[in-house]
Amino acid sequence: MNSDLLTNPYVIIIGLMFLVILVYVWSRKNVSTNRKRQQRSFRDAYYEKKKEREQHNKTDQ
Repeated sequence: MNSDLLTNPYVIIIGLMFLVILVYVWSRKNVSTNRKRQQRSFRDAYYEKKKEREQHNKTDQ
């Protein structure tokens, strides 16, 4: 009975579709999380550099 279920082409197709959807959703979640993390880091680095430039310009004047 169990081996018949695993060799059924419909079960295999449905299982593969489920796996593809699961990987797609998981990948999108990870990509969006990484983008948010990178944007936050870029923003912080930008403001740090901006403060350094402002301080450097004040000392030059």
